[in-house]
Amino acid sequence: MLKLLEEFRSGQMRALTDEQMESMRAMKKEHEDVTNLHLALYNLDKSGCEKSEDELDVMYDKLSQKLLSMHDCMPAFIHGD
Repeated sequence: MLKLLEEFRSGQMRALTDEQMESMRAMKKEHEDVTNLHLALYNLDKSGCEKSEDELDVMYDKLSQKLLSMHDCMPAFIHGD
């Protein structure tokens, strides 16, 4: 993403490929899911709601999986891949 920003600023911007656009959409979806899970965890903490340790573990596992999935979308933006 930083490389794309550098290209834009230097006037060397190129169009994104269909694969990159699809990866960007997938990353956006994963980011939204991560944000929603993080917000849900924050609201649970803020409200003082008592969740079992197992329920919290499940939520944190989902958050971790979504972060990994979002990370897996990133190679499409690295030049040469």
